[in-house]
Amino acid sequence: MAFSFYPGVKDCLKNLAELRRGSVISIKTFYQLSRTCYNIQSFTIEFKKIISNGMADLISVQRNLKHFDMMLYHDCSICGGMHYIPLSFIVNFSNLQELKLSFNLEECFVDFEELQDVIFPKLQVLKIRDEFPDDGSLERFIENNGKV
Repeated sequence: MAFSFYPGVKDCLKNLAELRRGSVISIKTFYQLSRTCYNIQSFTIEFKKIISNGMADLISVQRNLKHFDMMLYHDCSICGGMHYIPLSFIVNFSNLQELKLSFNLEECFVDFEELQDVIFPKLQVLKIRDEFPDDGSLERFIENNGKV
């Protein structure tokens, strides 16, 4: 889908506030969205296969992300090889209020220690399902982001 064929679609997408998607959208569409949508507030993504660079670009350009929900399945290539994407991209989401991570492989948390010292001043909810990062990194992350 080329957005240039649909007059006015870019203006509509500039105000997109929520996106829920699986990884089956074409790489080209994610790339086009990354050039238009900067203010998504709620992003839910489910990876069953390979994460595209276009999807990574779309996630990384968000300026006002408050809710981020990422699910990776055991056959997803995000955790290794040339499609590996470090979790460190999450540090750019200073408005993050809710972070949900669901990974079927412990290896997907290999770089969680990069997040352990990051402070998300607005974080209210942290949900981690299935596999977990190592205890030390998770404990440090909770110490830095827990509210008393």
